[in-house]
Amino acid sequence: MQQARSRGTARAAALVVASVFGLARLAHADTKASIACRGAIAKSLSGVVNTGYKASDACHKTEDKASTGSADCNDVTKPAFDAKGKYGSSKTNASADVSGSCTPGDPVLDNYDGTDATGATFPDIDSTIGGNSLLVLGNQNLMGDKAKTKCLAESHPEDVCTALADDLANHCKDEHCTDPTPTCEDTCKAQAITGFQTCMTTTADEATCRTQAEAAFTQCMTNTCGGPDADCPTRCATMGDSLKDACTAAGGDPDLCAARAAEAVRHCIDEHCDGTEPPPPTCAGLCEQHAEEDARRCVASGGDEATCKSGAADEFAGCVTLHCEPPASCTDRCAAKASALQAHCLKKGGSADRCATLAPAFESACGANHCAPPPPDTCTTNCESQARDAAQSCLDAGTDAAECQSLGQQTLDQCQAGCGTSTAETCMEVCESKAHAKHERLMARGRSEAVATRKAQDTFRRCVQFGGCSN
Repeated sequence: MQQARSRGTARAAALVVASVFGLARLAHADTKASIACRGAIAKSLSGVVNTGYKASDACHKTEDKASTGSADCNDVTKPAFDAKGKYGSSKTNASADVSGSCTPGDPVLDNYDGTDATGATFPDIDSTIGGNSLLVLGNQNLMGDKAKTKCLAESHPEDVCTALADDLANHCKDEHCTDPTPTCEDTCKAQAITGFQTCMTTTADEATCRTQAEAAFTQCMTNTCGGPDADCPTRCATMGDSLKDACTAAGGDPDLCAARAAEAVRHCIDEHCDGTEPPPPTCAGLCEQHAEEDARRCVASGGDEATCKSGAADEFAGCVTLHCEPPASCTDRCAAKASALQAHCLKKGGSADRCATLAPAFESACGANHCAPPPPDTCTTNCESQARDAAQSCLDAGTDAAECQSLGQQTLDQCQAGCGTSTAETCMEVCESKAHAKHERLMARGRSEAVATRKAQDTFRRCVQFGGCSN
């Protein structure tokens, strides 16, 4: 499969090179202006090719996770192929770059039909990308088969496995496929591209449509983009707010929706905001993952989907009570002890850096042991941990950061496929069930919420410690 992809890439590269240097009719004039023109064409067309392949790969991945057909991913004219408009934008940018670097009458342009470098080559690039996508990735969707196949192998009914696979895909897209809100420039580009496409369907005069699109882009930038855009993390947070509102409007539990949105923001920053360290998972976010997986186990066991979703909201609330709401008096004591430990470390001659790392580690351990234990791990959190470890080991070995990021994503995808649509409880989730049962029994006997919570937490800790669970 890799060889087929390489052949397609080589063909596209050869197309770009041949187009740039005009192998059919190489012009003799080789002035600085012509060299600059050739360079602009090479860079621009290469960018279009690379963007096209990335769009195709992303389309197939999205359609597979959504368990829908992926034939449109092999056709550059289909909306699904370029859902984010990046391929169309790369063409618009390439046309603008070439127009800005190649003056009319430059002999380099004589090598192209109609002296139009991009207009003459774009159709061939479209054909090459679409054909290579079909050859390598195919046009049959996988119907989310890794998780669904595992579900069927566990003898669950097909309709149950289909519902679970759909839920898993939707949850994945919400938390892992959230992009930051677009910048003002991105919005103007998208509007210009839409206008260009609309124009082409009515007039089919590319030169006229391109001129109108460029004018619309310039006017949009002038009228609406006067101030600086918000930074990437802020735009991720804005998109998270939209996700939370949509989740709540659809009837979701507000606290659970907020936790899911927080996870989406965390992944958005990690995947899109270069140079910004994403925040760690929130306690509520970890409880949300546990509740979602508990709901899938309920459905897989034959439970009604609505009833299982309602139960998941209760499970989430119980998890937050046991793990995310420690008494302030307890956390204050841990913080004071951590500060004292740091001061003692410095007094004994410890370095400032070493002493500074001791305090938060002690405070975290103190809180877990005396205030509120951390939420249970899940198959999802275990997979994320494996992916982080794989990426970090790759970086430690001196490998390119982009390659290590890809390795981490592959590790995550493979591990989560092993989780399936309905995972068995982890050791800590078994302990969580025992802790919840303890809490309910004590509340039924009339004990106070504070006492029931504290004793349930003790049950969870003892189960984790003596039940063979690994923190």
